[in-house]
Amino acid sequence: MKILKEFISNYPKIPYYLVIALMLGVFLMLFNNLLPRDAEEAPYREQAAEVLPAAVSQESHCEQALEQRLEEALSLVDGVGKVRVVVNFAQGRETIFAVDRSVSTSVTQEQDAQGGTRYQSTQQGQDSTLIITDRGGTNKPLVVTENPPVIGGVMIIAEGGDNVIARDALMRATSTLLGIDINRVHVMKMRER
Repeated sequence: MKILKEFISNYPKIPYYLVIALMLGVFLMLFNNLLPRDAEEAPYREQAAEVLPAAVSQESHCEQALEQRLEEALSLVDGVGKVRVVVNFAQGRETIFAVDRSVSTSVTQEQDAQGGTRYQSTQQGQDSTLIITDRGGTNKPLVVTENPPVIGGVMIIAEGGDNVIARDALMRATSTLLGIDINRVHVMKMRER
């Protein structure tokens, strides 16, 4: 409070109540971001609960299939030998659903006894996910976009991982096949059994 009084005494043209109103506005904006938004997120949580289990199992199957295909392709490189591949996904598949947004606005006009007129405007919005029914009678949310998973990095363990030429070939082949930077690929030598 002392700092506020010093500030106002340095700038006498700024009214005291304006500074307090400004501080109150900043406080309300910060406080608003801390409040939970359960009512807004509830429809999306329900949709995710329906789609998520199938998507997770499908995604893990895709990861394993990708690793297996890479192992098969990379083991054919000269001087490499046996290969094990681990793919790390930085972000999973992202599905964006179509949302129908309806907004209704109502304006009320009231007149008081002195002849003054007051207008009151109310606006309400509601979001709902668009659902389609396929030929089998199954209801599914309408998908607008599906973004593929983002690969964070690849680790290759190969019998020929200590050979510089084989290591370079493995890194370049993996980078080309997956469309990732070469610095996201790490090659190591497989231990001897």
